[in-house]
Amino acid sequence: MDFLNGRVADEVLVMTLNPAGQLIPVLGFPASIRNKAVYFIKRDKETITGENFRRRLVFGDMAPKPVDELATLVEEVFVPLLSNPMNHKGWPKVAADDVIKHVHELKNAVYEVQGKISGQTMLPMPIGVERVYQVEQDLVDSNGEKIDLQMKSDIEAIVIKWVSQVNDVLQEDSVTPLDEDPFPTPLSEVKFWNDRVKNLQCVYTQLREPRVEKMASILELTESTYFPPFRNMFRNVVASLTEAKEISIYMKPLIRYFEKMELMDFNEIEPLFRPLLHTICLIWVNSRYYCNVTKLIVLIKEIANLLIHQASKYLDPSALLEGDVDECRDSVLLCLRYLETFRLMFEEYRAKLPTMFKEGHEPVPWTFHPKMAFGRMFLFVERLKKIDAFFACAQEFLRLEKVEFGGIKGRALTSQIVTVFQEFNDIYAVFHSITYDPLSPEDDSFCKDYEMFVEKVEDLDRKLATIFSMALDDCYNLESFFKCTHVMGLLMDRQIINAQVSPKYKVMVAMLHEELDVAKVLFDEQLSMAEKLGYMPVDKFMPPVAGTLLWIHKLRQRITTPVETFRIVEDPIMETPEAQHVFVKYEEMLDYLAQLEEKVFSEWVSQVADKCRVNLNRTLVMRDDSSILQLNFDDEVRNKGLDSHLPGGGLVSILREVSYLKTLGKEDIPEEALDLYHRNEDIRLWVGNLNLVIEWYNGIRSHCTPVEFDLIMDEIEEIDEKVAKVQETLNWNSDDVWVHVKKIRDLVEHLYDRMAKIQANAVRINSIMNTWGTTPLINRKDGKKEALVSLEDRKERVQKRYNEIRQAGEEAHALLEENRKLFFDVPVPKENIEQEEVKEEEMEGGGEEKEEGEDGEQGEAAQETDLEEIPLELQEEFAPPSAEPSDEIEKPPEKEPELEPVDETEIMARLERMRVYKEPMWLNYVDFIDDVISEGLFNTIMCSMMFFMNEMDPELHRPPVFEIQLHLQEQELVFKPSVIIEDPGGFFLLLITVMLEVLRMATLVPRVTKGSKHPDYMVHCFSGDLRTGYTEPHRTAFFRWNAIHVSKCKWLHEYTSYRTGADEFFCGAVRCGAVRTV
Repeated sequence: MDFLNGRVADEVLVMTLNPAGQLIPVLGFPASIRNKAVYFIKRDKETITGENFRRRLVFGDMAPKPVDELATLVEEVFVPLLSNPMNHKGWPKVAADDVIKHVHELKNAVYEVQGKISGQTMLPMPIGVERVYQVEQDLVDSNGEKIDLQMKSDIEAIVIKWVSQVNDVLQEDSVTPLDEDPFPTPLSEVKFWNDRVKNLQCVYTQLREPRVEKMASILELTESTYFPPFRNMFRNVVASLTEAKEISIYMKPLIRYFEKMELMDFNEIEPLFRPLLHTICLIWVNSRYYCNVTKLIVLIKEIANLLIHQASKYLDPSALLEGDVDECRDSVLLCLRYLETFRLMFEEYRAKLPTMFKEGHEPVPWTFHPKMAFGRMFLFVERLKKIDAFFACAQEFLRLEKVEFGGIKGRALTSQIVTVFQEFNDIYAVFHSITYDPLSPEDDSFCKDYEMFVEKVEDLDRKLATIFSMALDDCYNLESFFKCTHVMGLLMDRQIINAQVSPKYKVMVAMLHEELDVAKVLFDEQLSMAEKLGYMPVDKFMPPVAGTLLWIHKLRQRITTPVETFRIVEDPIMETPEAQHVFVKYEEMLDYLAQLEEKVFSEWVSQVADKCRVNLNRTLVMRDDSSILQLNFDDEVRNKGLDSHLPGGGLVSILREVSYLKTLGKEDIPEEALDLYHRNEDIRLWVGNLNLVIEWYNGIRSHCTPVEFDLIMDEIEEIDEKVAKVQETLNWNSDDVWVHVKKIRDLVEHLYDRMAKIQANAVRINSIMNTWGTTPLINRKDGKKEALVSLEDRKERVQKRYNEIRQAGEEAHALLEENRKLFFDVPVPKENIEQEEVKEEEMEGGGEEKEEGEDGEQGEAAQETDLEEIPLELQEEFAPPSAEPSDEIEKPPEKEPELEPVDETEIMARLERMRVYKEPMWLNYVDFIDDVISEGLFNTIMCSMMFFMNEMDPELHRPPVFEIQLHLQEQELVFKPSVIIEDPGGFFLLLITVMLEVLRMATLVPRVTKGSKHPDYMVHCFSGDLRTGYTEPHRTAFFRWNAIHVSKCKWLHEYTSYRTGADEFFCGAVRCGAVRTV
């Protein structure tokens, strides 16, 4: 709209289409257009409207190729218009001829330009070319007498122009692309020959036109001097066309390689080198026209240019010096390797080129110098080598960031290294901001910067040389010396640093001599110890032979590591006599170690076969006089596993030797030892299971009590029979060892598991029945020594103790029943086992008080002491004359243990077996358990009795146990609690009640012995037979408790006077230390 309204100064508007088909307005004529366009030109600056646009605008369309339109304009407008004689009326003849001449020159010029744009050579035609047919015919008819001199002159003039044009075309060569583009690629060569074929074909086609033939005939008939040049020109065009066609055909196989090389990354291009060069050789051998050194040099140059271009593209010059040093150097080295590979392959094919010619053809070698073809590539390689050296230097110096020295001077040296590293970073950072292409061989800017970089780095080398020299002076042994040189790394190879550090290697040579001397001393000492002890001392847990070989290996490694590290040092010191003597001593020491190794190993090898044969023919087990089983694996092992460290030559030692020897990589191990080692897993399985069997069997015999052993005697005899069979018939070489071992193991394991459970149950019974053996039923309040006996919570504590004892009794009965089933091998249902496990967990996590009233049958009725549960003879002995037993605590009903339901057949078999054979033995075992329970209850009772005896002993001067308060009521002295014997709430009855509560604990557990006249353990605990098994303090406590209370009862009954009796009783209580008056 600005263009139409006159708001812009431009007077031209062009509308064109973009590739998307959209209209694009442009002010002014564009330099080039790809599609057809429309132009609008304003005649003046007036506003354009719908009424005046035809007067104000000049418009039209534009073709994308203006030259074609110009040619059409000239040929169809200018030439007909200006050549028409009707338009020359009134013109002088000279002017008319001159106009016609210039019009035809314009037409020919446009024609030539149009051809050059399309890449073809267009031959212009002379003026009046349309008359050549008639002129030639007149010459023929007149036998050459009728000649059109004007036509002949025009033809000769145009032939001169043709010869010039064609000579220009024929003189073009494959070198032409190098002249036009300084660094063409091989596809330019292919394009050149394809274009040449097209151009020459066009020229040839034009020369074969009928008009041109008539023109040649006119020149020949008139014997023109321009006919021979015309003929030679034609022949040259034909020859050049034939050459171009052949070369173009032979170049086609190379196109796919060139296209792949341009599309692929440089790191993937190497596989194309060999087929490419082979194809070039085939072209050279088979092509008649391309077998030319000049053409081949051009092709190789273009291939080199392509490789340079792809390498530069792969390295990315813009980011090459800014990226990671290691990665960039790897890329540069890859490019160098590939370029060198291509050059070497070229030389390889160059050498074998004569062999590729067919028989009868003379070989034509490549005689040119490589620099003629690879000159630019050599420059590019040199540039890459400089960049590689730059990166190598950067790698070496950038490693200084992690360098840290130890020793006395370590901190100072490390600080100096950090300073050098920072200086190098400043020098290196200059290359991060370069603006030139460092890979371009034609640009030497990088070379100049690199020379400055090298000068500055040399200064840093001098600093590092001083630092490294001081660091090596601080090394005190070979290990630190080698570590220091390793830390220095490739910096040691730099000329300036190496010149100053190299003399330090003399110290390292001296250290190596010292290390080899120490190794020889250790070797001699080891041999001396072996002669003195009779065997070679080795590491702990190592077998003797393998241990000795390992010691030899360690000593060899100790001297090998430093010597081999020293061997790779590249320094003139390696040629000195001192350094050479190190290697002589090293080889001598290796010979000593090799001889010792061979001696030890050969002696062991000579004994292995016999030892394997003798030990493998032994029986599996053996039995001593005490019926204890032992493993009979070899003379050195008795009931020990394969992992035992035993010096000697038994099977275990051989197995261990072979295992370690294979780990050390030792060869020539005897076949017998290898066969034994291959059977290692089987033997390990047998020995492991036999060790378990022996351990279980011997454990059963050693740990069972006589009553337990009597119950399993039949099973022991069955096991002994199978063991005896194994002793008589099997050895370690037998085939069916595992079958018999497994049978015996299953029997022994089954019996061992049962006995372990039985004995664990017995231990559990003893443990639960002795739970209260150290805890009195009645104790001082809060456990304090000065406090009185706690009577407030007496009933709760007593009831809790009774409940615990009842539960313990029930568990003891259940465990005994479980032992019965285990002894008779009665299977226990799974659900019952789970219930017992839960019950055990509850008992083990005991200590938690249960709420009162938990048991419905006991409830509140179990809150008081029931004297009726005390045996009659004890009640008569301890009860006062007028005391009546309390009925507040009821005796829990006795319950028979219920048998768990199992298989009826199995039950019958077990019961029959028990009745016939094991019933007496089982009763003995029950009596044994009965004594265990009785002993536990007795200990529980005696703990409480001993408490009162000790607390009331006047000689111990203990604090009072009880307290009696004296009150004045209505002119009388009253004791609380009362000291009157007949008083139900008196102090005397309280003491009797406490004692009976203690004794009643023996009545809470039913007897496990069936048929006893006493249903509980009261009488059994205090019978004479049982008490004889206890110590004197226990018997003293029991009888003193009895005597004190009986004597008090009798003494109080002798007095009738209330006050007198009360006084005496009170005095007696005070004297015994039991009462404190307030």
